[in-house]
Amino acid sequence: MNTSHKKAQNITLIGSAANILLAVTKIAAGLFGRSEALVADGIHSFSDLVSDAVVIVGIKVSGRPADISHPLGHGKYEALSTILTSLILALAGMIIAYHAIFLVSGGSRRMPPAPITLIVVLVSIVSKEWLFRATKSIGQELNSGSLIANAWHHRSDAASSLVVLVGIVASYFGIWFADSAAAVIVGVLIIYEAYAIAKDAVSELVDAQMISESQLNKIKSEISDIAGVFSVNSIITRKYGPNYIVDLSVAVGSISMELSTKLSAEINRLIKNNLSNVKQVNVYFEASCDISEINDSKQERLSKRLIEISKNFDQIMGLHNYSFINSKRGVIAAIDIEVPGNITTEQSHKIGKLFKDKAMIDSKDIIDMVVHVDPYHPDRELQDILWRKNG
Repeated sequence: MNTSHKKAQNITLIGSAANILLAVTKIAAGLFGRSEALVADGIHSFSDLVSDAVVIVGIKVSGRPADISHPLGHGKYEALSTILTSLILALAGMIIAYHAIFLVSGGSRRMPPAPITLIVVLVSIVSKEWLFRATKSIGQELNSGSLIANAWHHRSDAASSLVVLVGIVASYFGIWFADSAAAVIVGVLIIYEAYAIAKDAVSELVDAQMISESQLNKIKSEISDIAGVFSVNSIITRKYGPNYIVDLSVAVGSISMELSTKLSAEINRLIKNNLSNVKQVNVYFEASCDISEINDSKQERLSKRLIEISKNFDQIMGLHNYSFINSKRGVIAAIDIEVPGNITTEQSHKIGKLFKDKAMIDSKDIIDMVVHVDPYHPDRELQDILWRKNG
C-alpha cells in the first residue's frame, strides 16, 4: 500500500472508531434520556460506519495498478463507492424523517429530554467537526472524491447534532414537539447531503466533462497560441479516481513526425500547468485544409534571412531541421537552434524566444514560429542542417 492510500485508510479508520463510540453513546443516551432526535442522530452515526467501510474498500480497489482488463486503472471504483455511500445516507435520512413525522403527527406530549443528552450532543458536535476538517484536508491533498464525500458526511453529522441541540434546548422551554421536529430536520439534511455527494460521482461514472467552461476556453485559447496549431477542435476530460485523463483534437498543418512530437510535449506541459492530477494527455492531430507548401524561392529567401538573424546571436551555434508552411495568414516556420551545452535551461529558452521575436519582426512573411533548442555537439549528425558555426 502506498503512502497516500495508507493516509486515507488511517483517517477513515479513526472516523470509524469515533462513529462506533458516538453511535452507541447517542442511541443509549437518547433512549434513556427521552430524546427522539438524539436516537436519530445515533442512527446517522451508524450509517457513517457503513459508509466508512464502503470508502475503505473503494480506496483499496481504486488504488490497484492498471491491468489488461482495466488499462486506465481502477479509479472508477472510488466513484462507485461514493454513490453507495450516498445511497446509504439517503436511506438513513428517509427512515429518520419518517419515524419522527409519525411521532409528531401522533400529537402526544412528552417530557423534555434528560440533561445527559445535552452533554452527549455537545461532544458529538466537537468531535465530528474535527473529523470533518481532518478528513477533508487529506481528501483535498489526495484529490479523493470518496474521502471528501466522507468528510462532508462528518460535517452533516455535526450539523445534525447542532439541530438536535437546538431541539433539546427548545423542549426545555415548553415546545414539546421540538425534539421530534429536530429529528425530521436531521433526516432532511441527510437526504440532501446524499444527493450532493452523489452528483459529482455520477458525472465521473458517465464520463461527463469534469472541468468548467471557463477553464475549457482558457486552455483552448492558450493551445491555439502555440506556433503550428491552427485551432483546437475538441477537449474531453475524464476523471478516474483522483486523476484526470484529457483527450484533445487539434488542427495543424503538414508537419513532420519530430515537430508533432514537440507540439504534443508543449500541449502536455500546458494542460498540466492548468489542471492538477493529470495522469495522461492524448493529443490527436488533424490536418487543416488551409495550408500549403511554399515555393522554393520563398523558402530559400526565408532560410537566408534566418541564417543572417542567427549570426547576430553569439550563443546560437547552428540551425537545422527547418520547415515552412503557408497558411491564409502567412508563413508558419519551425526550426531547431543549437546553443552551448554549458548554459542553463532558462538561458537557452531565453535565446530561443529572442531569436523567434527577432525573426518575426524582421520577416513580414512569418506570422508564427516553433523554435526548439538543442545543446551543441560538434560531432553529432543532424537532419536538414541550414547553418552551423565552423561547419
